Amino acid sequence: MVDVMTAFMLVEHAGAATARPPQGRPGYQRILNSERRPQRTKDGWISVLPYTRANFEDIFRAGDREDLANDERIHSARARLDHADALYREVAAILTQRSTLEWLDFCQAPTCPPRPFPPSSSWLTPCRRRPPRGRPLQGDPPAGPVLEDVGAHGPTASRPQWPAHR
Repeated sequence: MVDVMTAFMLVEHAGAATARPPQGRPGYQRILNSERRPQRTKDGWISVLPYTRANFEDIFRAGDREDLANDERIHSARARLDHADALYREVAAILTQRSTLEWLDFCQAPTCPPRPFPPSSSWLTPCRRRPPRGRPLQGDPPAGPVLEDVGAHGPTASRPQWPAHR
């Protein structure tokens, strides 16, 4: 399992370190950025990760920050990566101006996909363990341990159900 996870993560993090001679340190800086996290809104939390120049321009203009919409730090992918800490801090400051719902509505138009971030009390939802793949389901679902499910892409309110008997 360690080898599988190492290989999976190296795709993202080997980057410049795989060149000969190395062109940089291992680690994909955009992912390792300490500012890349859910941001506070007026009434909750949201995760907004602008990628393109247009994404940043839209958010900066929505926050009445025309100075940032014309900032050279967003003009190229390299510049955005080099200045990601500062740019994410600026985005976080702007996001406090509106509610989570207002930002979700706003982000639908400029194609900057948002994701509402649920309160921690909803992160873990009980679900029953499914039988191992390839093993037939016999009898009732086990009464054993209840596992916690955080969903495929982070916290979710879905509750997987035991498959119906056939």
